[in-house]
Amino acid sequence: MSFRRFASLAMVSICFLAVYHIRQGDLNSHLDVPTVHEDYRQRLGTAREADTRPHSKTLGVGRIYAIGFPDRVLQQEEMTRLACALDIDLTWHNGTNYRDENVPIIIERVRWWRDTHGVHSTAKNKFKFEWSDDIHEEGPLGLQGADLWTEPLAASGLPELPPPPVQDRRPPLHTIYGEDGFLPDRVDAKLVAHWKTHYDVLRKIAEGKDEVAIVLEDDIDVEWMLENRLKRLLPALPSEWDVLMLGHCSSKETDLNPLPSNPFLHPSTNPRCTTGYAVTRGSAQRLVRRLRTPAFAFSRPIDRAFAHIIELQRRPPKNAKPGMHFFSVYPPVVVHRYTSRNDTQVERLEDSTRERMELEGPMHTD
Repeated sequence: MSFRRFASLAMVSICFLAVYHIRQGDLNSHLDVPTVHEDYRQRLGTAREADTRPHSKTLGVGRIYAIGFPDRVLQQEEMTRLACALDIDLTWHNGTNYRDENVPIIIERVRWWRDTHGVHSTAKNKFKFEWSDDIHEEGPLGLQGADLWTEPLAASGLPELPPPPVQDRRPPLHTIYGEDGFLPDRVDAKLVAHWKTHYDVLRKIAEGKDEVAIVLEDDIDVEWMLENRLKRLLPALPSEWDVLMLGHCSSKETDLNPLPSNPFLHPSTNPRCTTGYAVTRGSAQRLVRRLRTPAFAFSRPIDRAFAHIIELQRRPPKNAKPGMHFFSVYPPVVVHRYTSRNDTQVERLEDSTRERMELEGPMHTD
């Protein structure tokens, strides 16, 4: 019998005797049990290989992108403090401001494309939604579809559009649901800016060298043991996974049974919010090709775009090619940072990093 096995059996025997004496009421005979328990607990805490791996500055993936905005200084400072608390490195990605000069150009291009393709038509030959032809291609992305909407006209080959009327009485652009229906939400500047922000960071990942990257928004809170959680979650995903939704809000992500490999992983159903997610490089390429499809680009909030892609995977049209595989962590390990303890509309964490930061107080640098 090896020494390690002998020591383990001895420890179990000590714990058994301690429980026996407690049940017998012999309080004096187990005074040294807390020390034994502490040692045993520490050993169990390093029983798995994942527990002993070196700490990763990027949580075990290639890169962590943090979406920030130059005018949101407070959020960037708070996100930097969060990164210091977790001892991780962030790669900042400047998001698109809704006042950006390209945003109204995109909105006009959405209107132009819909008018050109009869999206608003009520005739019998209604517009039929189709992805771009390249969504299953591999290799360099190039510039196609909605990429060209903000390119110089000479390079894009698109016709110049007349400026919008000074008193714009045109029907508003609504977000498209499915192929030919509408939701009451409008395609406005904030929707376009949020879509383009996530599109641009996904393109960075698609054209980068990281096999897996994480995207985080700048107003979040995370589980204190996030790194250890990811060490168990990522290896438990099936080989064909595309996106892992680390955070979501007001979503019923437990409608489908958890994966046998990990009870906290569920096939995604309808995740809302884009607080945090992990994505592979190949999956980022596939997402970019879908998100720039003119019939789909800027057609709804970006989280609804993810949900629509998920729905097509769950209920694919006839003769459809393979779709994309999204999975959600439940309970989420990334949430929007709440500002009120009475706020019951947001997801909660088991062990909030920001709460630990508040209890500890300001970070000491000396």
